[in-house]
Amino acid sequence: MLLASKVFCRLCQKIEHRRYTLEAPKDAPNSRPLTLAFRLHSENPQTDHLSTPILILHGVLGSKDNWRSMANRMSAETGRRVYSLDARNHGESPHCSEHSPRLMAADLAEFVSQHGLKRVCAMGHCMGGKGMMKFSLHYPQMVERAIFVDISMVEEPTMAKVVEEIFDVISTMQLPPNKSLREGRTLALRELKLVMRNTPGADMIVKNLRKDSNTGEFYWVCNFPALRRNWAELANVHKTITAKSPYQGPVLFIAGTHSKFFQTSHMAGIRQWFPQAKVQWLKAGHLMHHEDPEGFLKLVLDFLNEDK
Repeated sequence: MLLASKVFCRLCQKIEHRRYTLEAPKDAPNSRPLTLAFRLHSENPQTDHLSTPILILHGVLGSKDNWRSMANRMSAETGRRVYSLDARNHGESPHCSEHSPRLMAADLAEFVSQHGLKRVCAMGHCMGGKGMMKFSLHYPQMVERAIFVDISMVEEPTMAKVVEEIFDVISTMQLPPNKSLREGRTLALRELKLVMRNTPGADMIVKNLRKDSNTGEFYWVCNFPALRRNWAELANVHKTITAKSPYQGPVLFIAGTHSKFFQTSHMAGIRQWFPQAKVQWLKAGHLMHHEDPEGFLKLVLDFLNEDK
C-alpha cells in the first residue's frame, strides 16, 4: 500500500531509480520465502500500472545495481513498471544458508503476491535466469512471458569451473585492514582476474567488497559460503525440475556469440520444458546489456511487442 501511494499520489511526478529496501532478518529461516530488496523504475507513473510489469533478477555475485541503466531505459521505452531485485544472499536482500533456483522461485512468487502484481514479464540473467526458469515452471499463472539472458538450463563445464575458482579465491583472500576500500578492491580485482582470465565480470564482483568503518576490516556483501555450498544445484537446474508440466507461454533466450554460457545444442532439452522458446543471438559476451545495450534493448522490445 505504501508503494501504491507513492506512485499514484504523485501522478505528474516522474519516478526515477527510486530504491525500496524491504526489512527482513539478515539470517532468515530456511523454510520460508525471503523478502527481497528491490528498486522500482517508473518513467510513466500515470499509465504504467496498466501494463504488465517487468521483473529483473541479476546474475551470481551481482545485484540490482547492475541493471540500473537498462531497467530505466526499459521503463521509458515500454511504458511499464520495471522492478530490479536483489536475489537472496546478494545485495541488500537477506542472507540464508540455503540457495537454489527453487528457493529463488519461491522468493519471486512472494514478491509478486506482496505487491499485487498478478502477472509479470520475468527476466533473469545468468543465475537469475535459472531462478526465473523455476519461477515460470512452478508459478506459470504469474508469468505472462519470460526472457532468459545468456544462460541455459545446462551448465557448461568450463564456466562452472571458473565460478568455483572465483569462490575459492574469495574464500582465501586476505586484504590488509590498513588499505583503503579503493586499494582493497584493486588488490581483489588483481586476484580475480588471474582465475577469470578472459571471462568478464571481475569489476562487478569487487563491488561486493566493503570496509567496516569501525574496525577497518574488509567484508563481502554476498553470502559466499551459501553460494559455494549450493553451487551444484544452481549449476544444473535441469536435474532438479519437479514441475508437473512445461511452461506454455512465450519465452526468449538471448545468447551472446562471444559467451560460453549458452550452446545451440541445448535447445532440444530446453524445449521439453519451454516448448515456445526461441533464441536470439547478440554479438556480445556474457554482460551483453552493458556491452551492446542498444542491440539488447531492441531484442527485448521486439519480444515484448509480439502478439500486440
